[in-house]
This record gives sequence, structure tokens and C-alpha cells, in this order.
Amino acid sequence: MDDLAELLQNDSLPALIVAAERVAMSVVQGSHGRRRVGMGESFWQFRNYMPSDPVRSIDWRQSAKRDSHFIRQTEWEAAQTIVLWHDASGSMDYSSDPKKYPEKRRYAMFILLALAGALLRGGENVLIPGNRPVQGYPFLGHAAEMMMRQNRPLSDLGRLPRDAHGIFITDGLADPDQLAEDVHRLSLQRVTGQFVHLVDPAERSLPFSGHAVFLGLEEGEAPQKIQDVRAVREAYLERFAEHGKKLERLAKAAGWAFHECGTDTPPAEAVLPIYETLMYSKK
Repeated sequence: MDDLAELLQNDSLPALIVAAERVAMSVVQGSHGRRRVGMGESFWQFRNYMPSDPVRSIDWRQSAKRDSHFIRQTEWEAAQTIVLWHDASGSMDYSSDPKKYPEKRRYAMFILLALAGALLRGGENVLIPGNRPVQGYPFLGHAAEMMMRQNRPLSDLGRLPRDAHGIFITDGLADPDQLAEDVHRLSLQRVTGQFVHLVDPAERSLPFSGHAVFLGLEEGEAPQKIQDVRAVREAYLERFAEHGKKLERLAKAAGWAFHECGTDTPPAEAVLPIYETLMYSKK
């Protein structure tokens, strides 16, 4: 990860694209197949009805045989629009050890760039909020430029294409009620999605000791002075675990997939479950 941290610090776009291409190729080669849910004629599977699904999509004959409502899914036969968004708020600029781990914002951007490479190679449309969708692998550089300028909050993504699929990467340190509202609003637009909770290794373990001053990274946050970090570690870890569970609940309430990822995770390992969730619906 030391090499990635150094690469992401130098802002060399060509080097970032080359590195992201390597990750994209390893992910595509390591994936298990290419069956995808979507508009088509070939039956694939039934899945449980979600609140974000239109009622007309319910297969009433299949539902009558069981105790729940089911959606009939067919294989994908056309390009899908994939929305790629990463949180660019102040807390995403954090790294507990810049020599070993990239800042959360830069890591998130790199993960999305690798995903864009894999998706564009597969013929999908890639949309960076605030821009027009791009299609075709030659436009990866253009997508990278748009991604580096992306700073829209989740509450201001503009009108997204109907039935788009979004990859949303954030540390989840925003107002939880606002975050839940944003996710719910997107699900009402029939945007399916994946919520990626990104954390720095120190946020998972609070490895500090003794007296410490924690500086707030968001606007208006005051410094927090802790006399003995070890004395609060257990309570912190409990609250951090509950925070992750709350984010998972709000994602699943919208019918979205949920992933947790650290900036110490090798990029290919971070991208693969996101890519496979997108490509293949779980039974």
C-alpha cells in the first residue's frame, strides 16, 4: 500500500490511469462470469420484491405459490448507466499515516477509476454526477478528469437516469439523518445502488495512547481533547461498530448492497466485490 499512497499523492493523472487499468484487468479476469440482471427476454431467476421496485414488476403467479412477493429477472442485453460518486467532504481528506495509507478521498477516487476502466471495457455507460455519461474505453481518461473534479454532495447529484445503478463511496461521517434521506430519495428515483463504507485503519482500532487532540476535518468542528485515549478506546470501538451497522441498515432499507472497505485494502480486493455485485445479482 506504500506505493499506492505515494502514487495517489503526486496527482499524476497518466500514472493513475495506468495503475487503475491494471486493477481493472485483474478484476475482470478474476470475476466468475458475466450474467447480469436487466432488460431482456431470457429468464434468469426470481428475487424478493423490494420497496424500491415498481408494483408492476411483481410476478403474481410465482408470488401466489409462496408467502412473499417476487420479481421475475431476465438477463441484461443492453448497456446500463453506472453512476460513480465519492464523498469529497473534509473528513475524506484524512490519513492516519500518509506514508502507508492514502487519504480516503484519493483512495475512493482510485477505486472508482478502476471500476470505470472495467465497466467501459464491458460496454457500460459511466456517469460522473454533473457530467454527461461516457461510453467506450478510450474515454477512461476523460472520466478520470471528471472524477478528480467531482465534489458534489450526495444530496445534490442532479437528476440521475431512471434505473441507473450507483456506486456511492463515503466514510459515512455526515449527519446520519441527512444521509438516510439522501439514500431514500435516490431509491425513490429507481436508482439501485451499492453503499461503500470507507474507513482509515486507525478509525477501526483507535491505536493512539496517552493525551491526544483530535482535529475536526469538517467545517465548524472544534478540536476534541482526550486525556487518556486508552480509557475511551472500548467505548469508541462500540460506537464505531454501531455506526457501521447503522449505515448498513440504511443501505439495505433502500434495497442497496453494502460493503465496508479500508484504505489498507489492496485495490483489486476492494473493487472485485463491488464489480461482481453489479454484474451478477445474488440469489
